Amino acid sequence: MHFRILISMIVTVVVLMTPVTEPRAESAPPFQDFTLENGLRVIMVQERKAPVVAVHLWYNVGATDEEDGATGLAHMLEHMMFQGTTMVGPGEYSQRIARMGGDDNAATSLDYTYYYVKVSSDRLQKVLELEADRMRNLVIDEEKFRSENMVVQEERRQRTDSRPSARLMERLRTVANGADHPYGRPVIGWMEDIRNHSVEEMRTFYRTHYRSDNAVLVIVGDLAFSPARRIIDETMGAVPAPKKPHTRAALSKPHFPDSLKTISLKDKRVTMRRLYRTYPVPTLVDPAFADDVYALDVLVTILGDGESSRLYRALVEKERLANGTDAGYGGISRQWEQFSIYANLVPGVPMKRVLAVVDQEVERLRNELVSEREYNKAINALLAGHVYGRDTVDNLAWAIGRLTVSGIDWRVTLNYPERVAQVTREDVRRVAQRYLRHDQGVLAYLLPADADDGGDQ
Repeated sequence: MHFRILISMIVTVVVLMTPVTEPRAESAPPFQDFTLENGLRVIMVQERKAPVVAVHLWYNVGATDEEDGATGLAHMLEHMMFQGTTMVGPGEYSQRIARMGGDDNAATSLDYTYYYVKVSSDRLQKVLELEADRMRNLVIDEEKFRSENMVVQEERRQRTDSRPSARLMERLRTVANGADHPYGRPVIGWMEDIRNHSVEEMRTFYRTHYRSDNAVLVIVGDLAFSPARRIIDETMGAVPAPKKPHTRAALSKPHFPDSLKTISLKDKRVTMRRLYRTYPVPTLVDPAFADDVYALDVLVTILGDGESSRLYRALVEKERLANGTDAGYGGISRQWEQFSIYANLVPGVPMKRVLAVVDQEVERLRNELVSEREYNKAINALLAGHVYGRDTVDNLAWAIGRLTVSGIDWRVTLNYPERVAQVTREDVRRVAQRYLRHDQGVLAYLLPADADDGGDQ
C-alpha cells in the first residue's frame, strides 16, 4: 500500500499526462486540536459535505506493545470491547449504533487499535457516551472471555493456518523484521499464546492501555465546534484522569537481515505460484528521511501501481510470465518497514525467469532516470489521488488518526502536494540505489507441494 493511499485513502482516479503547475500546500479545513484534563487528545475537523460525522477512537496500543509469550492480546481485547460493560450488555453497543442508523467496527494492527463509528451528526453525544463507558467500565468475565477466545482461535485457523499465502506472509514478516522484534509478530498472535490467554491477563492489559491519556479521539464531519466541545467535555472528559502517567515503550528499529534471505512455503493447496520481494525502508517518523519517503512514494507508483506500471507491463503484457503484479509501501509506521513487490506466476513459467525480470526492472530504476512521461504520470496520480482521498469524512478521520498514533503531525497531509511535486527524477533514482539493493531484504516463494526447491515447477 502506498504512502499517499495511507494518508489519503484514495479512490480510483483519472490520471493526467502533464504535471500540475506549482502545487502548493493546502489550507487546513476548520479544525481544533486540544487535550482534555484527563490526557485525552481530541482532533475535530469540520467537513460539512453531509449531515454525518465519523468518530474514531484510537488507542496507542497494538501488537508491538505485547510481550513474547503473550502475543495477540491487543487483538483479543478488541473483540472483548464488544462484549459489554457495567451499563451496556454483550453485543448491545453495535445494536445501539445500528438503531441510530450508523455503522461501526474496529481494527488492530502492529502500532494501534481503533474503533470507528459513522453516524448522523445529531447522534454524536450518544456515540461518545458509549465510548466513554467502555473506556472505563468494560466487563471481562470468564464465560464471555472463553467464548470469544474460541472465536479468535477459529479466526486464526481460517485466515492464517489454513491459507498458505497467509502463512508465508507471516513467516516473511518474521524473517524480514527479526523474530525477536515486535514487527516480527503476527497481530492475531501465535496460536499457542492465544490458547493460553487468561482473563486476568486480559484485564491487566485493558487497565494498562485503555485509558484517556493513551488515546486519540478524531471527529470529522458536520459539527459546530462549541456544541461538540461541550459534548466531549460531558462524556469523554468525565473519564477520570489516570493516577500515574502512561509511557509507551520506545520501539527499536527492526532487526533486518544483514544479507538477502530466501524462504519458501510448499503446500498442496497452492494453485498459483507467487513471488514476493521486500526491502527495508524508512518512514516519516524520522524527519531526516522525509525526502526519501516522498521519493519512494513516486518510485513505488512507477514500479507497481496499476496496469501501466513497469512491473505489469514487463511481466504481464510483454513477457506473459505473470497474471498479476503489485508493489507496496506505507511510509507511516512507527519504525522502518518493508517496501514490497509481488507477482502471481502463469502456470509452467520458471520462477527464476520472473525473478530475473523483477531484478531487471529494479536495476533500471537504480541506473537510469525514469522518463518524463512516467514521472509526470506518477506525480499526477499521487496529486489527484490525494485530492479525491479527502472526499469522505471516514477517509480523512482515518488518515488523521493513523498519522497521530505513529507520532507524525497529521497536518503533513496538507503539505503532501507540495512535497511530492518537489521530488525529481534524480531523487527517484537516488532512493532506488539507496534502498532497493539486491543484497538486502527477503525473497519468498509460494509453491505447490511438488515444486523443487528453486520453484521452477
